[in-house]
Amino acid sequence: MSDDLEAEDFREQAKVFKALQSEVRLKLLKEVSERQPVSAPELHDAFEVTKESIKKNLNQLEEAGLLRSSRERGPGNRPRDEFVLAYGESGVMVQLDVVPDDYDFYLGESDVASPL
Repeated sequence: MSDDLEAEDFREQAKVFKALQSEVRLKLLKEVSERQPVSAPELHDAFEVTKESIKKNLNQLEEAGLLRSSRERGPGNRPRDEFVLAYGESGVMVQLDVVPDDYDFYLGESDVASPL
């Protein structure tokens, strides 16, 4: 692998780990996995942060390749983004098991489908 490709892989991996270092984003991943597709306003009630903060954190998870969004029509026919798990589209597969105040992760290549 060339140095340029290795550097790009490192940058992509760094995005994932940076996205996962926030407790809010970890909880958002869990909520999206349980309620998908879901919009930022629908997630707001489960969090003690602003709707704008929810949207910003969802966008960071999408930029890291962990979520995917699509523009849909919501109440009043207003456009909104709905989020779903990206299911390894970024080359990363995330298995998230959440226990109160304890997060366990399995990160691997998306073509690996076997459980731990």
